Amino acid sequence: MSQGYASTVLGYTALGLRKYWSGVHEALRKRRWEAERERRISAYRERYAVRKLHMGAGPSRLTGWLDTDLAPCLDSIMYLDVREPFPFADSSFRYVFSEHLIEHLTYAEGQHMLKECRRVLEPDGTLRVATPNLLRLLELFEPSLPQSGQRYIDWTLSRYHLPTCSSPPCFVLNNFMRAWGHKFVYDPVTLKAAVESVGFTKTDFVAPGESDDTELRGVEFHGQEIGEEYNLFETMVCEARA
Repeated sequence: MSQGYASTVLGYTALGLRKYWSGVHEALRKRRWEAERERRISAYRERYAVRKLHMGAGPSRLTGWLDTDLAPCLDSIMYLDVREPFPFADSSFRYVFSEHLIEHLTYAEGQHMLKECRRVLEPDGTLRVATPNLLRLLELFEPSLPQSGQRYIDWTLSRYHLPTCSSPPCFVLNNFMRAWGHKFVYDPVTLKAAVESVGFTKTDFVAPGESDDTELRGVEFHGQEIGEEYNLFETMVCEARA
């Protein structure tokens, strides 16, 4: 066996071992999160009469809500994979909220999540989904682009170091559709149809931070990350009753 061939074999072996142990570590971490989940759910139910589920929390926390995420970055956030059956009984929550989560799922995965949201909501409970609005991105190509749209283009080109060319909206749209693991970006008609197809009714669209229900006002965090002006431009919020 030549020295070069042996080095190659050893390199692939080391890579395989790293992947193997990474997988083992991830499986153990998921098992630990799942083991803690029942305790967290029980403690939350005992503490709050009006129960509220926050999915895809990231680093943000909402007082009085059960904060969950696929990869919890804080000890106070519970593990939840929305692509799997939710570990909650039927009619467990009065409110369910997600912000910039559903676009990271395929359409089929999104439908599964919405069905589970419908199942775990109390009768007449409310779902709130904040997600990018595809129509706003397509409006960037319109000749009569408002100043808010031009500022969004300029901000995106600068923030993500995109090329400047004769058609900046093309780079903005491609960046948005491919970055951050986005898999399916909705327009209002498609989101409304997806929500209502699993049994929700009384579907309305509101601006981020706004709601007729005081429990749902000011729950979004995305504007703090990218700036309120740009969040208002790109984000739509759908509220629906179970």
